[in-house]
Amino acid sequence: MNNGAIDKRELVEAVDKVGELFATTTVRSLETRLEPYMAHYGAMELIDPTAPGGVVSERTWEATKDICERYNLSFVDVKREILDMRIAAEFLSPGEERRCRVNLLKTYHDRHSEPGRPLALEAFAQVVFTLPVETVFIESLFSIMNYNKDKKRASLADESVASIMHTRDAEQAIADPAGMFPREIRLDLDRALRHELPF
Repeated sequence: MNNGAIDKRELVEAVDKVGELFATTTVRSLETRLEPYMAHYGAMELIDPTAPGGVVSERTWEATKDICERYNLSFVDVKREILDMRIAAEFLSPGEERRCRVNLLKTYHDRHSEPGRPLALEAFAQVVFTLPVETVFIESLFSIMNYNKDKKRASLADESVASIMHTRDAEQAIADPAGMFPREIRLDLDRALRHELPF
């Protein structure tokens, strides 16, 4: 009986094709978006002594140098210490390697506390550990800017922005921001200037 309806096998094949097209397009799009940053991801991975070995590409070293320059670190010292650490990591016991993988932050804490330990790599690692926090902070600043500036409120003059920030702070300090201000309320008018943002 052929009534023109698609059978189950054809339906599964059609859905599989759509799924495969979606997956490949998504992966290709991600690769295109991430590709400019891959060298920097590779540079950040260099702080892990248990990361896969092999030759570090020139592009990764260039990204490492870029991070060092942005944070006023000596690239020569950082590179030397990374290479020394990678050589030393070849002789780690399985237990030491496992501990390092489980808690890389503690590994750096322990290294930092050793007397006479050169600290350029530790400073570089500290940058890598704090970059995600900095990114969140910067994104929150963009959110605040978007809150301050919209189609009806285009001014970013200091007085205008300060008024908006104080109103926003007031909303968190009083129960009904549309009601009367209690006489005893005291807003910290310098909070925004100190970049103390609620998360």
